[in-house]
Amino acid sequence: MINALQQQEPSPDVRTTAPTCTILVGKDNRYLEVSDGFCRLVGYSREELLCMKLEDLAAPGTADLTTMFNPSKATGCAHGLWLLVSREGTRILVRYESRVRTDLLMHTQLDLIGAGY
Repeated sequence: MINALQQQEPSPDVRTTAPTCTILVGKDNRYLEVSDGFCRLVGYSREELLCMKLEDLAAPGTADLTTMFNPSKATGCAHGLWLLVSREGTRILVRYESRVRTDLLMHTQLDLIGAGY
């Protein structure tokens, strides 16, 4: 019997990462571009998301997103965990990595970690 907390080495033939979703965010935290995967993940259409801000999907009581996604001046990137809420109310935990582009827009990749109510 294997302890649930023990980790096993994954098989080299098994994919261990979730598909990546991407978003492009403006200086005012508005979504400027969203991938199809992000739309499916949160349950909103592209048109709806382009009228929203990062904060609109943040789970209540989570960190200030402006500070959280603020990239390091040394590296130009930020990374961590983000708890967001889908249209149906599902809490979704993603790992994010944000990079500031030369046009000062923030390009962010999101990897799904888990979801639940």
